[in-house]
Amino acid sequence: MGYLGRTPTAVPVTADDIPANSITADKIVDGVITIEDIGADAVGLSELSATGTASSSTYLRGDNSWATIAATTFPFHKADGTSDTIAITSGTFPFYKADGTADNIGVS
Repeated sequence: MGYLGRTPTAVPVTADDIPANSITADKIVDGVITIEDIGADAVGLSELSATGTASSSTYLRGDNSWATIAATTFPFHKADGTSDTIAITSGTFPFYKADGTADNIGVS
């Protein structure tokens, strides 16, 4: 059987035997390209089909959407015996000092 296009110069066919831009997505059989075939850092944020906006205050969820981090609240008991609810959000953790005043510390 003959070849379509250029006759390869060697067997097996190498990349040099394939004209530039001659292999398109419709010529690749589904399922033959695996994660091992994709180079490290080959897919950037611009190639993702994620919804929402990437920023310093969002994260990429498992459903491929950018979302803000929800505040986490829990009860906190102060040194004076009273309690309050504090929220951890956007990398800050509010806490109460021994004198009863509040402050924030950054967490990561």
